[in-house]
Amino acid sequence: MSDLTENQTKLSVFDHPRLSEYDRLVYPVVSRRAGGLSLGINLNPEKSCSYNCVYCQVDRTIKIEHLKLDLEQILSELDYWLKIIQKEGGRFQDQELKDISIAGDGEPTLKKILPNLIIRLIKKKEEYGLRNVKLILFTNGTNLTRPDLLDTFDSFTRNNGEIWFKLDSWDEAGYQKINRSSTPYAKLISNLVLVGNRYPVVLQSCFFSTNNQKVTPSGFQGYVQLINRLMGDGVKIKQIQVYTTARKPAESFVTPLSDVEMDDLHGYLSQRIDCEIMTTYAGGKKSS
Repeated sequence: MSDLTENQTKLSVFDHPRLSEYDRLVYPVVSRRAGGLSLGINLNPEKSCSYNCVYCQVDRTIKIEHLKLDLEQILSELDYWLKIIQKEGGRFQDQELKDISIAGDGEPTLKKILPNLIIRLIKKKEEYGLRNVKLILFTNGTNLTRPDLLDTFDSFTRNNGEIWFKLDSWDEAGYQKINRSSTPYAKLISNLVLVGNRYPVVLQSCFFSTNNQKVTPSGFQGYVQLINRLMGDGVKIKQIQVYTTARKPAESFVTPLSDVEMDDLHGYLSQRIDCEIMTTYAGGKKSS
């Protein structure tokens, strides 16, 4: 595995390269929502996903045939980056390491190696003394309740692990229009309730405009009702991350909300939901 120079790895809020041309499954990014450096782990180099979101910012027209998923390769690449960051006092390109994220170019819970990876990541945190660095599992929730994965969540959450659950819609019609999944919406919500009753979850909701049509906060009444019902059903929502598109989406009709629209939406949700709302704008700034 060849070394990467700093010039080859320029970090940006607006571009999250997977470094596939260097045979890498682990990649550093500046995370808008984490507020610093994130080491991402791409469990889906072939770009498999149970969603087909209209706003997806993964370029699925480019296939990386030579990059194969392998647990030992992931751990080797993780060591590579952690040693660099350790030498620089917990930083890379002047960005502090905030988390190690299981994410990438698709849905990580589809992968058989995920439970073993979680166990090994916990050990890596101990090895490098990364007590304050979070472990984050990004998921759309469609396969979150597989038994072998549920078995890891006690240890995962005890070791500063967080489950970031994507929730963009508040009914079946919106779900199929936006996320375009074969998994029934009722099953998605059932998975969220099951996991959220046991462990705190962070919800991630992407909101956008269609062909730059004006969006008003009152159109999100259904979202407010859903969140309040979920919390009433015992779902432990630690935070809601509301964001809009920042890079090129899958469908050209998807356009980002303006800063004014995001401000209005943040205020509307904050007044109606008893939970921290972190709003991230197209330009990268955030409010909470």
